[in-house]
Amino acid sequence: MENSKPSPQQTPIILVHGFGVRSQFWRTFKPMVELVGRAITPDFHQPSIQMRVDALVHTIHTTYEQTQKPCILLGHSLGSVITGLAALQVPDHQISHIILLAVPFGKKKSRTSNRFVYWLIKHRLLPGFLIRNQFFGPSTPDRLKKEVFSHAVKEPAHLIEEVAQNTWSHTAQVSDKLSTPTLCITSKIDHIVPWEQTMEYAQAIGADFLCFEESTGIGHDDYPVLPKAQSLLIQEIKKFIEYEER
Repeated sequence: MENSKPSPQQTPIILVHGFGVRSQFWRTFKPMVELVGRAITPDFHQPSIQMRVDALVHTIHTTYEQTQKPCILLGHSLGSVITGLAALQVPDHQISHIILLAVPFGKKKSRTSNRFVYWLIKHRLLPGFLIRNQFFGPSTPDRLKKEVFSHAVKEPAHLIEEVAQNTWSHTAQVSDKLSTPTLCITSKIDHIVPWEQTMEYAQAIGADFLCFEESTGIGHDDYPVLPKAQSLLIQEIKKFIEYEER
């Protein structure tokens, strides 16, 4: 976990990991994030979605108190869900921009997502080599896939039950559009969270939407580990922030 305090001179960027991983997920992407601002990578280990939302809200408040600068939030997968919910509970002046990657959303999960959840419940951790490829694009080297999965962690039973529900629980909580400039990003070859779910979420909260085409080869877990995905993502983040600051 990132322990040092953010510098008051740099824009703090809080990175929110998803299910079955911790801050190690951002390890190789963090240096690129710090071309934009000060990366803060907390570990979220709380046993429920709401408790993780509360923990993120606390982190945002604390970061603002330390820097007196609004932060940028970057969430991935379940971390995007947590980020979106936390943003509803934080004063507008404490957040400047939100970027959400691969956001699950909707009343019914896809067949792929249900199969994914089945494996999570059965093994009580992220699935192993049998379905590892579903998390990545076709060009991702095996060494990078193994690196990500080597840091997988077992989540608390209650959180597993929440994720396993047939309805994404946060869907009913999205009733108002976010006032903070928000960009939702997905990929056409995300086999874990279908790109349509992220698009529907973007529409529901009034966010900008970007979908990487199949030719980019970006899968669900490629954003922070595949060099091509890292470069494309940081370019889009910079463009979004610069455009919104005009």
